[in-house]
Amino acid sequence: MKIIIILLLLTATIVVNGSGVSVQCDGEDGFCTASCRNRKIEVDSNDAVLCSCEESEQYETIVNFSKNILEELADIKQQYEDFNSQILNLLTLLLPKPTSCSEVKQRWPNSSSGFYNITNSTGYVEKVYCHMTELCGSDGPWTRVAHLNMSNPSEECPDGFHEYNWEGVKSCGRVSSEGSCQPVKFPTYKLQYTQVCGRVHGYAHLSTDGVFRHDSNSENNINAPYIDGISLTYGYPRKHLWSFFAVHEGPGRSCPCSSLTSLPSPSIVGEDYYCESQNPPDSDDVLWDGKDCWTQEEDCCKNPNLPWFSKTLPEPTSDYIELRVCCDQGSSNEDAPVSYYEIYVK
Repeated sequence: MKIIIILLLLTATIVVNGSGVSVQCDGEDGFCTASCRNRKIEVDSNDAVLCSCEESEQYETIVNFSKNILEELADIKQQYEDFNSQILNLLTLLLPKPTSCSEVKQRWPNSSSGFYNITNSTGYVEKVYCHMTELCGSDGPWTRVAHLNMSNPSEECPDGFHEYNWEGVKSCGRVSSEGSCQPVKFPTYKLQYTQVCGRVHGYAHLSTDGVFRHDSNSENNINAPYIDGISLTYGYPRKHLWSFFAVHEGPGRSCPCSSLTSLPSPSIVGEDYYCESQNPPDSDDVLWDGKDCWTQEEDCCKNPNLPWFSKTLPEPTSDYIELRVCCDQGSSNEDAPVSYYEIYVK
């Protein structure tokens, strides 16, 4: 097809150069500079030698014919592309829906990140967001199981959460007269996964104390408010994924990673945590984003992965993931509301 188009373009070029307009000859020998057949030599009143093509109308017809051919070829190309698109759409409808983001990637290697219809193990089709590229240092695809962005005006808190609105800054926290954890569970589409990656942002409200406990019964108890902050676990009995300690007043008072405290991280948490104090207190400083850390907490913000966390599990699971906003006193005294999260599994 490319060869035919090139030949037609060359023909059109020759015709234009050989138009019916008289052109100056190279010399008195009567050789015309124009490239055409049946040239006619004439001498004007000033004895200038001129030449012209007698077949200008015929060549104009050829030009128009060539243009029509090119237009028809363009139409054929568009029809082919439309037909090919229809065939792909038909195959998509006829083929079984993919059962995971990984299968989407296998079928269509150049797939971009976005929402796809995925059939879970029960046969139910769900719209799932697949992140096809690298996250947390590991290649995609990743399956997103949770997302919240309270900076979106239309976003609402999960059921059971209280919505705070401080001068237009929205977040989701507890409503409780005593220490408690407000949970929300995220199904994982019954996918088997061994890696979890994500990020969580929130705030320190009133007198949150990070790792410090007023109630000793909640220490190292994953089912109790073992921190002031946000707890991520999976399955039941709960297994720890990541903890986000929230501290309201003073740099490093209750962060295990701070140079100013001797309080250790709970044994159920280990090193799988982020801790940050609000800077300055009573502000809209976002926690666990690796920014605006106190000097005394610089070790808490050195993790190069911030604001992302990642964890590899000891064995594959399809358990749900649970996020809890926890504090060991009532919400009128302290809270650690969440404003943003996105969590992926692989």
